[in-house]
Amino acid sequence: MSPISFWALALTVWALFVQCVSADLSISDVSVKVVAKDGTAKSESPKYPSSFPGTLSLAETDSLKVSFKATAEEDKPKTLHHAFVILTRKAKSSVEAENFAVTLLAVEKEPGRYIAELDLSSSSNRDLFHGVPGAYALSIATVPTLPSKKAYELGAVEVSIPKDPLWGLTSKVSGTEEVFAAREEIQHIFGAPPRIAPRFVSDFFTLVVLAPWVGLIAVWALLGANVSNLFSSASSILYGSSFVALLAGWVVVMFMYWTTWNVFQLLFYGGLYALATGVVGRQALIVRANAREKGSN
Repeated sequence: MSPISFWALALTVWALFVQCVSADLSISDVSVKVVAKDGTAKSESPKYPSSFPGTLSLAETDSLKVSFKATAEEDKPKTLHHAFVILTRKAKSSVEAENFAVTLLAVEKEPGRYIAELDLSSSSNRDLFHGVPGAYALSIATVPTLPSKKAYELGAVEVSIPKDPLWGLTSKVSGTEEVFAAREEIQHIFGAPPRIAPRFVSDFFTLVVLAPWVGLIAVWALLGANVSNLFSSASSILYGSSFVALLAGWVVVMFMYWTTWNVFQLLFYGGLYALATGVVGRQALIVRANAREKGSN
């Protein structure tokens, strides 16, 4: 690095330091006011760098207003890059969740005069406290910082809001803290059970499904169908009984499609079953034809 570049870098770093830390910055004309719902107000006016004595109470219907003046040398107003009013809660025991802070942006209303307000009557503002009442440290942080390089502690504020019973239950996820909070109760609405037909309707349709088989047997009996040749020999008994059993098994296939299978399962399993039925039926006919040829010879 050349000498010119080195000194340029050094001057840049020094300029940034001067912007972030101001030796002549001071805070004056501080006012901390709590206004109740009925209009009554309590206020404190600490002198920098001292804090106000005692504790201010902040109820869930109150509003907090903090104003102060930033001055430079000879009490001239100074415009800050940023100004914040911070309420910090410290854990009272190792069982409770870790410390957290509620940060309010202080807005410059006039040269050097900054005001931060918090209205707890708004539910969104109360949610900033995670449902945790108690003592909070009130402080002012500025950029550039004060000569002490620390936030100016104004005093203590007792925040009175409804307590969240789940406070203290935390989980660590990717290095961040998640605070579990109660949610609104979910009201489940269950639909009326479906209407079911009477039992006799199911029994009637079962008989309707079985009726064709009764009719088929009756027609076979009327026509004098002769199935004895399917069982005339040992090989005929094997293939004949297998073929009749496979035919009867189609009732099971249709029952499975009716109750469990979808159309793709029917095509797959039904196709395999039809192939087996065709092979066994063809073999039964071959055996029967061979037996007929032997009888004619």
